[in-house]
Amino acid sequence: MQTSTDRILTTHTGSIARPDGLIELMRARENGRPYDPEAFEARATAAVEDCVRRQVEAGLDVINDGEQRKSGFTTYLKERLAGFEAVPYGPGESPASWPEVAEFPEYYERYFKTAMYGAMLSPPARVICRGPVTYIGQQALATDLANLRAALAGLVHTLGPLENSPLLGPVMGSLVGDPVLAVVIAALLTLVGYSMNDTIVIFDRVRENLRLMRREPLAEIVNKSINQTLSRTILTSGLTFLTVLVLYLLGGEVLRAFSFAMVVGVVVGTYSSFGIAAPIVVLWNKYHGGQAATVRAGSAAGKRGPAVARS
Repeated sequence: MQTSTDRILTTHTGSIARPDGLIELMRARENGRPYDPEAFEARATAAVEDCVRRQVEAGLDVINDGEQRKSGFTTYLKERLAGFEAVPYGPGESPASWPEVAEFPEYYERYFKTAMYGAMLSPPARVICRGPVTYIGQQALATDLANLRAALAGLVHTLGPLENSPLLGPVMGSLVGDPVLAVVIAALLTLVGYSMNDTIVIFDRVRENLRLMRREPLAEIVNKSINQTLSRTILTSGLTFLTVLVLYLLGGEVLRAFSFAMVVGVVVGTYSSFGIAAPIVVLWNKYHGGQAATVRAGSAAGKRGPAVARS
């Protein structure tokens, strides 16, 4: 369960507005009219995904499905608990007899026009207990949980490899329920650009050294280029790493997901620049004959250059 010692966590209760297409399918299902079950499941799953995304964007800490698949308390109770029965109101009876209606008449006047008699999903009915109460909604609960997990996984799919890591899995598992998933994704996108910039610096030095060391093997040129730019890489990446590490340790829970993604990303991104990208270029040239072609082209260009100058 998610907890915090730095601040009060936020969530919401009750239903979040459902899309019109899902409401129409709910009306048909609850009132016994023909409807497409597959279309209902697809609309409900999409509604949960959108609901979860909006909660994350709003900055809520504890996310739920907004009751997107549940039509109303009367129907929901019948589907999940045995022993209850929905009994329509008899002649002269109506929800207007509820005690809370007398206490808040203006609110319920609007409620009856929109939520019930205007936009209700099923006819007004009262729920009466007719027998022993037992829970029968295991399958419906499993479906609700599956939809919620799928929606959350859709937001954090970029964190999957880290979540499955034996060392980082427990930490990343705690981040799945973090309220700042959008900020984490922003951090990952920032790191993509950061790593790409470092890779460009190394490859630019390789390009310069190809002109200066034409007779050297490509692997040697790449190795020297990495060594020449290593001080720059250590200074920039090291400073960034120390900064985000301090944010992770002292920045509080709000910045923890962002700073953790940056801490891991700086290390992985820096290593990928010289430990993955550069060797891939060397291997590509080795197995596709690109090295010899590059050296011959450079030598030929060097020979033609002076000839043009003398003319």
